[in-house]
Amino acid sequence: MIPEYNQLLRSAYQIAKRKGADTNWEAFEKSLEKELLLEVGLSDTVGNDEQSVLRATCSPRPYKVYPTE
Repeated sequence: MIPEYNQLLRSAYQIAKRKGADTNWEAFEKSLEKELLLEVGLSDTVGNDEQSVLRATCSPRPYKVYPTE
């Protein structure tokens, strides 16, 4: 059985090859949301909340800016 993230990569590749033509964008978006939420340990039932999805795509690690001299 192919893992869900691999199926999404395959779908993204096929969409790119078709330049987006004949794509069910709604289903693809829902699959991406589900996988992103699961990846960060959230339930995919929370996926209806756009802010949760946005947080799932952000790095939790803060970046520090150091002055250059």
